[in-house]
Amino acid sequence: RDCWIWTGIGTRLAPGYTAWGFDSVRPGMTKSDVERLIGLPLGQSLHRGSRPFGDLQTGDEVWQYGSDSSALGGDWAWLSRAVVFRRGVVSHKVYWTYHD
Repeated sequence: RDCWIWTGIGTRLAPGYTAWGFDSVRPGMTKSDVERLIGLPLGQSLHRGSRPFGDLQTGDEVWQYGSDSSALGGDWAWLSRAVVFRRGVVSHKVYWTYHD
């Protein structure tokens, strides 16, 4: 027998999020452009570190579209999807898979 596990089983996605829409987000797009493609994020944060963290710089705004849902039956892997804005436009996207 085959056993298949979807790596996103523990993921909660923003209501307007689609993989196609997220893939369509490009550097230089405005917040309005992103909202039209994938809706509002689950949460927003501002990177306030005194130095860069990975690809984040102080003042970057991060729109989070995927979070841990703590699915029933265990703490499963989940997909983080985020759009990073720098000076008001998309700088880059973040694709992470957390293996809890």
